[in-house]
Amino acid sequence: MLMKKNIFGQGLMLIGALAITANCSKFGNETVIVPDNDNQGTPFALFAAYPNPDATAIGSKTTTTDGSAISWVAKDSINVFHALAGSNSYSSNDPLGITEENLATNMFTGTLTEDLDGGESYDWYVLYPYSKYISTPANTSSGYLAIGSSGKSAAQKQNGNDSKAHLAGKYFPLYGKAGNVAAADSPSITLNQALAVVKVHVTNSNAEPLTVTSVSFTATEDIVGTYYIDFTGEAPSFTSSGASYVSSTASLDVTGGSAIAKNGTADFYIAVKPFTAPAAGELTISVNGVGKTVTIGGSPVSFLPGKIKTVNYTYDYSSGIVEPTSKTGWYRVEKASWLAAGDRVAIVANASDVAMSTTQNSNNRGEIAITKGTDGDYTTMTSNSSVQEFILEEGTAANSFGFWCDNGEQANKYIYAASSTANQLKSQANLNDNASFTVSLDASANATLTAQGSNSRKVMQYNSGNTLFACYASASQGAVAIYKYYGGSTPTCAAPDISIDGSTITITSSTPGVTIYYTTDGSTTPTSESTLYTGAFDIASTTTVKAIAIRNHYNNSSVSSEECAPTFTCEAPVITGNGTNFTITCATDGATIYYETSTTDLASVATPTTSSSVYSSAVAIAATTYVKAYAVKAGYNDSAVATQTCAYSAGGVSNESVDFTEQGSTNQQEISSYTGTNFSIEFNKGTNSNAPKYYASGTAIRAYGGNYFTVSSTTKTINKIKITFGSSDGSNAI
Repeated sequence: MLMKKNIFGQGLMLIGALAITANCSKFGNETVIVPDNDNQGTPFALFAAYPNPDATAIGSKTTTTDGSAISWVAKDSINVFHALAGSNSYSSNDPLGITEENLATNMFTGTLTEDLDGGESYDWYVLYPYSKYISTPANTSSGYLAIGSSGKSAAQKQNGNDSKAHLAGKYFPLYGKAGNVAAADSPSITLNQALAVVKVHVTNSNAEPLTVTSVSFTATEDIVGTYYIDFTGEAPSFTSSGASYVSSTASLDVTGGSAIAKNGTADFYIAVKPFTAPAAGELTISVNGVGKTVTIGGSPVSFLPGKIKTVNYTYDYSSGIVEPTSKTGWYRVEKASWLAAGDRVAIVANASDVAMSTTQNSNNRGEIAITKGTDGDYTTMTSNSSVQEFILEEGTAANSFGFWCDNGEQANKYIYAASSTANQLKSQANLNDNASFTVSLDASANATLTAQGSNSRKVMQYNSGNTLFACYASASQGAVAIYKYYGGSTPTCAAPDISIDGSTITITSSTPGVTIYYTTDGSTTPTSESTLYTGAFDIASTTTVKAIAIRNHYNNSSVSSEECAPTFTCEAPVITGNGTNFTITCATDGATIYYETSTTDLASVATPTTSSSVYSSAVAIAATTYVKAYAVKAGYNDSAVATQTCAYSAGGVSNESVDFTEQGSTNQQEISSYTGTNFSIEFNKGTNSNAPKYYASGTAIRAYGGNYFTVSSTTKTINKIKITFGSSDGSNAI
């Protein structure tokens, strides 16, 4: 009888052993493939368990940091195939998925695409991750899987030392089989790890701490990339999807790892396609760019699916270059131990002749050309004023530094990793985790600068395509190097310059970015507790001003002292005529005003002196009069000489006129105000709802509706208003 299964489920226990074994082959007594008794490797078990309070999301599954437990997440899906028991006529089915409700039991459900013969038994095959392109469990030519990472050149990602949490997800396939299952039964299938894992056990033999940022493993054949998988046999087999899509080197990027002290250890895990390295073959392991080669002994080494193989690696890289402490100039840093708080450094593209510039773009830093050279075994550079120079400060995390800008437009700020969604490098005033960078160096002096904050774009790199420095999620761009200045001493702030102009005191320093403090009592030496100089200030009497300049990472300046005697200048007089007389005023209280006059022109007026006429009250005039005057006061500088032409008018007034046509105003045009030489006209709205307008009619004007206008003068007595309309005019006496 045929029976169709509409609902199909199975419990899944994920048990995989990821290991590699080998004869004990050595390289300089440092890199060792660790042997195991059965030459099979250490089992690596991942058990399906839910809930899992310690789980960390990886891809579409979760796993604990130590890899001891793995959990499905809702909507995970798998490929399911079946065939009559013992046959190879495989049928594929729709993907089976797991719901939130079934997570506790690991039950995947779905609909089969064909009826089953109730009298038969079937072999079942399961593959994770699901791919709609895979139509058979014996796949050798279509529907590939990505092994270990998204492609042959993409690195696997480990977050922190000793973590296996990354060994789950869509790039780490699982497979399982259940044979001879009666059609009426739901198969229970144990899933196995399809990949092998290389555990690189790193020991730091150097005195300086080691922060591992990259690990790679190079085999005798291709081990990562995209492959077709056949998992119908005792172990899965992989067929390359093409030579250009696979690689013999598997890479691992490490973020968030803590520094390994001298003689300390840490483990790093790389998943690879199972393979066998032949006798006398060579394997290469690289940590932070320092590679070591293992030569296989007389027996092949098998990297088996579901097994971990441990490789011991001792990091003892030393360039042999001692720190150039006796030199003077900019030298490339070859070891992280050369760096300490207080050092003056620059960040340079290691493969290009450019350094980080002082120019802060919106979201990154620009570059500036430099010249590199050599001094024996050392690499040097010639800097310039546009290169951003930093002073290192102790960061907020262990073995991290804050990069404090010493020059340029961002002086007194710190660069920091500014975003989790974009590649940004900005500057800020405070030193926090995002502005604290750990520094590690490889054998080529490539410096990995990793911020310690929560912003995930945190690895500082040089982008040669866009000619800028920014922070990225991984070391995906050009490497940077750190150059340190040797031979210099702690700089000293330039002594402040104290100057006086009249009664105004100004204090400056030629050292940019300093803070200036001052005293004015003539005896107190200024300190950082004294009055902060924020801008020019005035004094009223002779005063001794003392000042000091202070800046981070600089020695304080010497104290400048200046006895400042203020000088005051009388305000220039103001001369005002009203037609029949003129008056003179001065804003300086107590000043004496002297003046001279002429009725010819201003050139004929003598320059006033203290022998000239003393002004006391309004002076009558009978003709247009030209006046010069200045003010004098004891203890003050004399004022400037003021001049004025005072027009004579028998009526004592100056008639003013305004031509509305010249003002561009026509009938009913809105106007708010007009200001003449000695008067102003303002139109007011009043209570009418219309805007202020007027009519020009014949020889008169009138306000529109309920509007009105006001004519006023601050310097004249107005007794006539004259308004000209072309050749006609209208005059009204007031």
